[in-house]
Amino acid sequence: MGMVSALLEIGKTLGGDELECAVKMPLASGTEIRVWLDVEDPRKSPLRVRGVARVDLNEMSAKRKRSYLYREPDGSNFSFCYSPVVRMQKKELSFDEAYLEKLGTKVLAEFESPRSPKGGSGKGKKSSAGESVQVFAPGSVARILEGLREHRDELVRQAEAALSEAKRDKKPLSFVLVFGVKDNIYGKETFLYPGDPPVEPLFSSYFWSKVRESRLKKAGALCALCGKEEKHAGNLDEIFAFATFDKKSFLPGGQDRPEKVFPLCGECLRWLFRGRDHADTVFREDHLVRPLHVTVVPELFGVGPGMRFRRLEAKTKNFLGTGLVNAGFAFEELLDRDDVLVYHFLFWEEAQAQERIHLLVEDVPPLRLQRLFGAWRRSCEMFFGAGNTSGKERTIGKEQHLSSGLRFLFVVLSDFTGKSRQDQTALRDMALSLAGKLLSGERVDPAPLKGLFCPRLPGILTDPDMPTWKKCSILRRAERLVDFLARADEARCGGAGGTNGEEGNCMMLEEEGVATNGETGLGTSGTGDAAGSRKFLRERIEEMMEAFADPYLQQPFGRGVFLAGVLLGVFAREQVRGTEPAEQEKKKAVDVAASPLFKQLNFGRLRLRDLKGHLGRLPGLIHQYRIDYAGPVQSFAGEVMCLILEGEQKELGPEGNFAFAAGFLAAPSYFWRCFGKQVPADVVVDESLPGDDAASEEDASGGEGDGE
Repeated sequence: MGMVSALLEIGKTLGGDELECAVKMPLASGTEIRVWLDVEDPRKSPLRVRGVARVDLNEMSAKRKRSYLYREPDGSNFSFCYSPVVRMQKKELSFDEAYLEKLGTKVLAEFESPRSPKGGSGKGKKSSAGESVQVFAPGSVARILEGLREHRDELVRQAEAALSEAKRDKKPLSFVLVFGVKDNIYGKETFLYPGDPPVEPLFSSYFWSKVRESRLKKAGALCALCGKEEKHAGNLDEIFAFATFDKKSFLPGGQDRPEKVFPLCGECLRWLFRGRDHADTVFREDHLVRPLHVTVVPELFGVGPGMRFRRLEAKTKNFLGTGLVNAGFAFEELLDRDDVLVYHFLFWEEAQAQERIHLLVEDVPPLRLQRLFGAWRRSCEMFFGAGNTSGKERTIGKEQHLSSGLRFLFVVLSDFTGKSRQDQTALRDMALSLAGKLLSGERVDPAPLKGLFCPRLPGILTDPDMPTWKKCSILRRAERLVDFLARADEARCGGAGGTNGEEGNCMMLEEEGVATNGETGLGTSGTGDAAGSRKFLRERIEEMMEAFADPYLQQPFGRGVFLAGVLLGVFAREQVRGTEPAEQEKKKAVDVAASPLFKQLNFGRLRLRDLKGHLGRLPGLIHQYRIDYAGPVQSFAGEVMCLILEGEQKELGPEGNFAFAAGFLAAPSYFWRCFGKQVPADVVVDESLPGDDAASEEDASGGEGDGE
């Protein structure tokens, strides 16, 4: 009831005449395919159509909402439309004979020969709904269809050009077919929409006759919202097509009288229709995750006759006017309304004539959004801001958005989907469940997510067709997601996500920035005073690991497993560098998947015994390969073994395997951070895998790019 009541209040606040509340936009945005009808005289009724003058494309505009006179047809198996405006699917853009027949029988036929509500047909038939209205003179529909056949090639060419341009710009594109009248006003050809004078009275009369005809089919009931008795009550499915009441299995005993499900009086139905249309126009976000739509419905507290705070009232009305369509990042726009509004989030999908609801989260306060934003920002700083005190880091910080964080959730889970549609749907539903928990303030445990990732690691890391940089990028993103969820859970409990935790992370980042001001290179022996000091190394490791929010990495054993992955990852890269020709080894990216150690590791299924075996053979391999920086590697190996032995001895499991793989594939940046250094210039890491001093906003925004 929270979201429904909010839409009702929005409709009442916006107001409007009966026509404004009865019509809606065909699409939130899209392209019109305009069919210019050649008529004898636009001012005579009925219109005598001589053919199709021409066709063209035009961008849709919310300002023409009344001109479209559009209203959703009554169900998928409709027999008439309220106006000659119809939405098109991409498969219908060929304008083949099957689609032309559909236009003739389901869209245009009623305008030429309307049926009376009692089953008759023809002009002049009357019923309790009033006189039926004839818009087109006899023979007009046949001439319209013939004109479409003549312009078929031009229609297809223009539609394909528009689709190609949208694909090039990576933008979705939808089409609406609009039949209008060509008129000459002051010697200039003008396209008259159904709601434009002088044809508006004729099309409006037809529109209202069909509305009355549809309402007369409803039975009487008490309104579920206001309790008013209505002779011809509507139903909630007229506002949200979330279910079809004609299915016998929808509700027990409901097939004979579906009006009892959620009846609505005419007044409430009017304002709900107005509120829903406004929400779809200005409160809808379509770019968070396709093909889902996210409608953000505000609960109004700042508008009404009893409102005394003029500033809050003005701010609420401004939000109703601008909505989210003018904001580049929807959730950031919501953070600016924190003193007036509470929000309801609806995740839904269009499935033919139905609107399939996936998730509804009601009563989300702005404080919760601010905490989520803080958790996402600190996670980005952890992975992209450490060790960088330049102005670039501050620029990156300004570009962090909560919308990017929620979109990032869907991007990461899509990286681990298989080829089957069932698997893709299952992981999308899991991402929706996690998003719902974040928005509703429930606890989010990242451990089950690691259990999902680990069984899929072998398939990803051993895929011969996937480049190594993409494998590293997938694991890097998964690591960031786990950290973000852990920080969001801390923020929910008021822990590290609060002020103290934020200040602690900033202090750590500043200390690392000071440490990197010195020389970045080490001698080949690695025996410098700072790097060779075990105390210094242990302190640096402690500082780095405390910056992580993952609870597993706060335990000595978990830290040891993660750093063991870092250690073996550094050595595996040195193995590959040792096999490259001397003149090329410093010029090309290192393919860690080509190392012998990478092929020996059983990612996702590694056991503690196997890990200890690899670590035990490492000193001999370091001497055998004569790798650079042998001193730092050996010092690091000693600290890793100490952490593993200090912790509780247990099997790695999904959490340990995930931590090991994350450390292995991002080893260079973590390794040199432990020594207070940036990655040396002569150490080439995996292609497209950023270090601590770079960030990709395209990746953070959940773009379709593969790498970071």
